[in-house]
Parts: sequence; C-alpha cells; structure tokens
Amino acid sequence: MENYICYLRENKKDIHLIQMLSNIFQCEEELIGNLLNTYNFKIKFENRLLDNVSEFCTELNVYVDNNTNSIVFFNNFLFGFEVSKYLNEDILVSNQGADPYQWILVSNNQFYIVEEIDNENYGIDLQESRVKISYNEAMDISS
Repeated sequence: MENYICYLRENKKDIHLIQMLSNIFQCEEELIGNLLNTYNFKIKFENRLLDNVSEFCTELNVYVDNNTNSIVFFNNFLFGFEVSKYLNEDILVSNQGADPYQWILVSNNQFYIVEEIDNENYGIDLQESRVKISYNEAMDISS
C-alpha cells in the first residue's frame, strides 16, 4: 500500500477530497472513501483537522492499494504538487531530511524550503523566511 501525506491550509469536506483524488489518481469516485469507512475502497484517505488556529491546520493522509490501476506517485512531493495544482492552494510536504521542522512549500508552481515555528499548536505555522528551490531540488530532498 502506498501512503502520501500533505498539509492543507483549510479543512476540506470529504466529498471535495473524493473529487480531487479521483482527478489526481484518474479513477472512479466509487473507488475512494474515508479511512474510517468499513467498505473496502481502493483509495482511502484521512482528512484530519489538527487544530483551527494554525496556518496549515489539516493533515491529508492518502492510502492507495497497490493493486489499483491508478497513477502512483514516486514521493510525497509529487503528490503534494498535484494537490496544490488541483486546489490552487499552498501545500506543505515533508522534505524527508533530518530536521523535522523543515518542509517543502508548494506555492503557485514554485517550491521553497521553509521552517516551522516551534509552538504548542498541533498544526504547522511557518517562519517568514523561505528559500526558493527548483523542481529537481525538491525531488532530490523529498526522495
């Protein structure tokens, strides 16, 4: 099973996420459902509101059955890039590095290394500084 995680600025309704995932994975909406649903969906997701005060307050976890005839992404960055394009919104993904407070911000088809503010919220707030990186650099650090 493939797993993808990205962070959204706002909480989305499940029906909108199903439509988005159907488009991104190029499969029928009937194959997609909430992780907590007992039906055996091929693509399951968890739409988790972390808090209602942080800049990136929603965690989207997506699980794709390996036997699904759909697009599979090489890493979280590629998945996050597609989510960002579909929603036309900023998305955060992990950079897979040693620093758990460092992220890749996907914003308007551009990519940045950003630092998280260490605070007591469950969501993610970003520091003002950001370092622009190329698509290839984002691929390298997220693999």
